[in-house]
Amino acid sequence: MPLLCQLLRLEIFVTMSTNSISFKTPFARISFKDLLARYAQITDYEAETRDTLTTRARQFGLEVEKGESKGRIADDIYKKKCRPHLTQPTFVIDHPLELSPLAKRHPDRPQEVQRFQLIVAGLEMTNAFAELNDPLDQRARFEEQAKLRSRGGRRGRSASR
Repeated sequence: MPLLCQLLRLEIFVTMSTNSISFKTPFARISFKDLLARYAQITDYEAETRDTLTTRARQFGLEVEKGESKGRIADDIYKKKCRPHLTQPTFVIDHPLELSPLAKRHPDRPQEVQRFQLIVAGLEMTNAFAELNDPLDQRARFEEQAKLRSRGGRRGRSASR
């Protein structure tokens, strides 16, 4: 990500709607969980359960399907309550593991992955991650996704055999 920031040494200003957006680097960086704390008042993501996040999602006017994972519910909350606040170019980093089954785990925080999104004016401009290359970890994640799908989750990936 630092190399991308160096390569994008732009001094461009764009006006979208009533917002002036500066593409001067470096862009801000904020973790997925910090955004949830700031804009959705989810201050301790790890302590939240699927049920408590379901309640919060409903308070925000979101529907939660049967079997949806904690991470997917958090992602829906992020898209509704957090992302619209990101007007200036911002890298959202350190997503929960269950959102990115093909991304490598963060070396210091195994419940997060090495992934980032560049958000500008509330819109996702890029989405990238370090690719998982551990076949045993990948199999375990796909099996977990298959369990979620069998319970009614809508976005799990299949485990090919």
